[in-house]
Amino acid sequence: MNKNNICSILFVLSLFVAACSKSDVNSTDNTPQIKTLTASKLEIKKSSVKINTTNYVVEDFELDENMTFLYLILDKNGNNWMALSLEDEELDGKTTKARINGIEYEGQNFEIKEQPDESHIISGDIVKKNTSSPKEAVEIILYESSIGNGNSTISIDGTTAKINGTLGNVTYNQILDLNAMHKNVHTILFEEVEGSVNDDINVETGRLIRKAGYTTAVNSNSEIYSGGVDLFCAGLKRTIENGATLGVHSWCCGENGEDASQIPDNDSQHHKQINYFNEMLGSPLGKEFYFFTIKAASSDDIHIMTNEEINTYKLKK
Repeated sequence: MNKNNICSILFVLSLFVAACSKSDVNSTDNTPQIKTLTASKLEIKKSSVKINTTNYVVEDFELDENMTFLYLILDKNGNNWMALSLEDEELDGKTTKARINGIEYEGQNFEIKEQPDESHIISGDIVKKNTSSPKEAVEIILYESSIGNGNSTISIDGTTAKINGTLGNVTYNQILDLNAMHKNVHTILFEEVEGSVNDDINVETGRLIRKAGYTTAVNSNSEIYSGGVDLFCAGLKRTIENGATLGVHSWCCGENGEDASQIPDNDSQHHKQINYFNEMLGSPLGKEFYFFTIKAASSDDIHIMTNEEINTYKLKK
């Protein structure tokens, strides 16, 4: 692999980070009757980092504000991390950095090799910053799919499942587990949902929620954004308390790196999302809502929906 491709691969990987049809469910009372889902769970691959003989599982991925570093978070608290430069084509360590157990490191002589299983092995050395300490060997096994895993959590409170975090592949599996293991739960409460790192899977997660017949809800303290709003729309019934924050914006990036709002309305790149929202909100309202979201704010901004907008697009049902 030539060095010009290295930065391109990392940038493409980083893009994974950045960024209602009616059911026939009937009830003899006001309690929703939840259907059993039969879909198969997704295979969840986690990237890993080996430093000398110590192995870390990559718990999450983050981008800095300028999209110059892809951070591999090596513990749930974010105290240990390694940052790969998205601008350093040679990965020579000038801008590659890490923090392990409170010690700052900088990298040397990193290289990347693509593997037959579509993973990438990135190897090199790190040294303690501003010291002459011995080099420590690093090997990173990076799966593209793992960047789309997300870090959402679901907790059970009586007949309600509370969802928090960033949506992704794990969320899809969590909904299947919820359906299989908690038959009494009929409502999914969205508390703090930052968005989605895998929009393709997010719409399929929404279809699971609709097929099962769950009610989706936000309370007065809820803050949900982007893909969180998309997933909320999947509820067969949807409740929104006054004070809830629902934020929408454009997605990025199109075939030429542009925001969705800059892509012609009749372009096929919109079709997947249009189809999803038409399923969830009905046609043509779903299509109208989709174009409202991508034109309300750019991908690096957010628009907080007003009560009038919530009512216009019938997000409460």
